[in-house]
Amino acid sequence: RSAVEDWIVDAPTEEDRAYAMKRWGGLVEGCRSEYEKAQALARAIMTALKPHRGIPSDRMRGAPPFEQFERAMAGEDRVWCGNDAAIFSWACNALGVKARRIGMNHPWSSDGDHNLLLAEGHSTTEVFDERLNRWVWIDLTFNVLGVHLGDLGPINMAELVQNLNDGNRIAGLTVVEFDPEKGEEKRVPAPESSQKAALFHYFKRDQQFRYSRRP
Repeated sequence: RSAVEDWIVDAPTEEDRAYAMKRWGGLVEGCRSEYEKAQALARAIMTALKPHRGIPSDRMRGAPPFEQFERAMAGEDRVWCGNDAAIFSWACNALGVKARRIGMNHPWSSDGDHNLLLAEGHSTTEVFDERLNRWVWIDLTFNVLGVHLGDLGPINMAELVQNLNDGNRIAGLTVVEFDPEKGEEKRVPAPESSQKAALFHYFKRDQQFRYSRRP
């Protein structure tokens, strides 16, 4: 048993909170739930970072998330999934929306004591919605604002993996896609999603997922 807070490792400062409020505070006003706030933040950050996609420099490694964002916005650097996850998670927590980052790698081989992982990996995020009483998966790199399972509403990443790899259940998944260039959002069945290749590539059953927890 554990509390939601056990899985929140971000620690935004008062300065971070002021920055987030000034830049994104107006977007989350009036939102009815944490999930809606997270979606509003995700749309804004995806749109802002769209022109700055690419391989980040070493200066981005270890830099505070909002410094990463400012470097990208100034055209001084590039962002990829790790930066997306860090910036989004930090922004959510700075505005009172509980969020966590999840890392993943695909195992190449294992002898029981040691794992050899492929260099290709991914970083993604989940937010906790009090009204739904559940974690909800959102991925800025793939422009996904959530995945719904039938009438059950948005699901978490573990549920995504389970249902995505079940031929009898995948038809019940609906992907909420956002186009940062057009500012448009749509829901499409997972088998017809523009992100289908990425979903099946990264969210396989044998993928290893890393959830960070407070000590």
